[in-house]
Amino acid sequence: MLAERRGLFIGAGLAYTPAMGMDANKSAVLVVAVALAACGGARAKDAPTPSPTSGEEGPVTWDPSWDHDEKADFMKAHVLPEMKPAFQAFSAERWDGFNCKTCHGDPWQDHPRDAIPRLTLKGGEFEVPEDEKPLVEFMKTEVVPKMAALFGQKPYDPATGEGFGCGGCHTVDVVE
Repeated sequence: MLAERRGLFIGAGLAYTPAMGMDANKSAVLVVAVALAACGGARAKDAPTPSPTSGEEGPVTWDPSWDHDEKADFMKAHVLPEMKPAFQAFSAERWDGFNCKTCHGDPWQDHPRDAIPRLTLKGGEFEVPEDEKPLVEFMKTEVVPKMAALFGQKPYDPATGEGFGCGGCHTVDVVE
């Protein structure tokens, strides 16, 4: 059985793995609950929204209510300057031309999951070619924690099913 995990997982990482032993209905309820919790409560109407490009009104973290331009400003001001050097430190040759299109594709996709490789999770482990295992380790130890911090979340915790994980950027197919 193949279950596609995407969309709601920008805040939730992977909320279900076959090892948890949940049936489809329970996992669907868990996915929705975790996704709603990750979104946080509604902001008071009079509360100021920090600008994606300035920290004048406090720390700036991702706000899903921002319009497209505000999200793009945040990505350019915070995500690209943080992630480009990280990827280039991992492999200067492979990531020499790192830019917005590295994750959002060409032609442009609003969410990276529509442009970057899908991941397959089987038996609680990602299926990847042997030569890509260092990249997976880099993503796990460097990319996920940095992206989680940029989005104001904790890295994905498999014990709780909460946090920002691989499913924050990739579509993750869970094979049971």
